[in-house]
Amino acid sequence: MATKIYLDGTTGELVIERGTSKTGVPAFTEVYREMDTDKDTITIKSVHSRYEPLESIPASQAVDEAGSSYANLQAIWDALTPYFSS
Repeated sequence: MATKIYLDGTTGELVIERGTSKTGVPAFTEVYREMDTDKDTITIKSVHSRYEPLESIPASQAVDEAGSSYANLQAIWDALTPYFSS
């Protein structure tokens, strides 16, 4: 099953949708991201707890808001950069 990962242009939230589950991580929440190029996965974790809004998923399972596949792991990283740069 594909996982939608995108930035909500209205709320500024990082949105993660898996099936019927939808999580919105508010802007300025203390989370960080990890990219593992050996495993071709991305993970988003909380700074203060073990909470992981996005557990390690392969880039091939990630899609954008429209449901289009990201070209590669770096494309996901780049798409999320505005959220982590704010």
